[in-house]
Amino acid sequence: MSSADFKAYYAQNKHWLLPYAAFCYLRDEYGTCDFNQWPAYRHFNLADIEALAAETSAAYDAIA
Repeated sequence: MSSADFKAYYAQNKHWLLPYAAFCYLRDEYGTCDFNQWPAYRHFNLADIEALAAETSAAYDAIA
């Protein structure tokens, strides 16, 4: 995942890759794809998703 090609792909697609990775993580965490059942993430907020996926987040390894 540290190859130049992957980094370029990620940079070009981050706008959907990061939210999708967070969705997959939250789906597995809450055991449902119904985001209305995810209390803190019921409404999409990019800042919250970026915080969830930050290197300092406990969820980082699962999302990255």
